[in-house]
Amino acid sequence: ISVDASLGDLFTVTLGGNRTLDVPTNPTNGQTIIFKIKQDGVGTRTITWNATYQFTTDLPQPTLSTAVNISDYVGFIYDSVTPKWNCLAYTLGYT
Repeated sequence: ISVDASLGDLFTVTLGGNRTLDVPTNPTNGQTIIFKIKQDGVGTRTITWNATYQFTTDLPQPTLSTAVNISDYVGFIYDSVTPKWNCLAYTLGYT
């Protein structure tokens, strides 16, 4: 999944299969983005995060919801020094 960070701060995708989230292009330092990741009518789809997305022991990579038509939100902030997208928060399981 390709993302152009200059186009906004909320990006929505409905998974139609297992996907990899690529490195966002055109970021700015301190920019925040949120991904709304929705399961399709089949469910059980997965996301593989590019290595530029950074998670911590306090906020590990989430296991996304797998039920049909359920959405999860995952938020990041960009650090141009590292350069990484650091996970700030996620919340799972919206209908």
